[in-house]
Amino acid sequence: MPPVAVSPALLSGAGASEFAVLCVYALAVGVASVAGGALPGRVRLTHLRLQLAMSCVGGLMLGVALFGLIPHAAAAFGRIEPALWGVAAGLLGMFFLLRFAPFHSHEPPSVVEHEGGEEGCGHPHHDPHPSAARWAGAAFGLGVHALIDGAALAAAVRGGHGGGGTLGLGALPGLGAFLAIALHKPLDAVTVMTLARTAPGGSWTRRHPGAINLLFAAIGPAGAIGFYLLAGASPAEHLVTGTAMSIAAGAFLCISLSDLLPELEFHSHDRLSLSAALLIGVAVAAAVEVFAHGYAHHAAAEGEEAGPRHTHAHGHPHSH
Repeated sequence: MPPVAVSPALLSGAGASEFAVLCVYALAVGVASVAGGALPGRVRLTHLRLQLAMSCVGGLMLGVALFGLIPHAAAAFGRIEPALWGVAAGLLGMFFLLRFAPFHSHEPPSVVEHEGGEEGCGHPHHDPHPSAARWAGAAFGLGVHALIDGAALAAAVRGGHGGGGTLGLGALPGLGAFLAIALHKPLDAVTVMTLARTAPGGSWTRRHPGAINLLFAAIGPAGAIGFYLLAGASPAEHLVTGTAMSIAAGAFLCISLSDLLPELEFHSHDRLSLSAALLIGVAVAAAVEVFAHGYAHHAAAEGEEAGPRHTHAHGHPHSH
């Protein structure tokens, strides 16, 4: 068996260093979720503040799906058609999850509890006092959403590494997906805490919102670590990773547009600021992908000069 070159770089392809990056990402996502759940009790969350955050994060998720996840999924498959089937599956799956287990209402508790008040936006959201069945459906939807985020993060790390070289932002695998998930997770946590506070009276959930916040925060990281290990054990790792990335891209598209389209349809206020926030999010996603992509090409060029080796889709060098 010919020797396999091992890059001395800290972040270079699949392996212990890549798994370490994923663990750091997962921890940061968990912390962001816990912090988001604590926001309603510490910061006055207005409708406009949340809509600005949603527009920026929605643009970031849109950009990550279009510029990062879909191209990497196509590269993993070797052609675009299977990736597009996965995108369609992810988009439709998330659409029906939102349709039948509605959970994606990002409104501050004051707006949810006092619909149509001074801060109200004038169009209906979710029942401020849902039944037990409706609360369970929303909790299920949020849990599945968190698992999808975790799988998306792991797949992005496995399939979107930046190559070898010196340590830097361009070397971080899955950076765009991490930013989109980490910035979006606090918004979901606000929804979780709003649900916990409006759960049926006397329920364990209503009496222990802090425990619910911690439990929800752990779902995404657990899904990320679990998917990473399962994908690594699969003999068709690149197909598993490509499928996960394409499905995640569809879910990201659906989530971002479900946040953005209601604002475009129902709101006439703050158009310029909300549009600017959207463009900032898309621009950040594009910049991260261009920077990481350019870094990978630079590292690949250095590798070709160093010797007659090539790298397959998951970053393990082989001799010709």
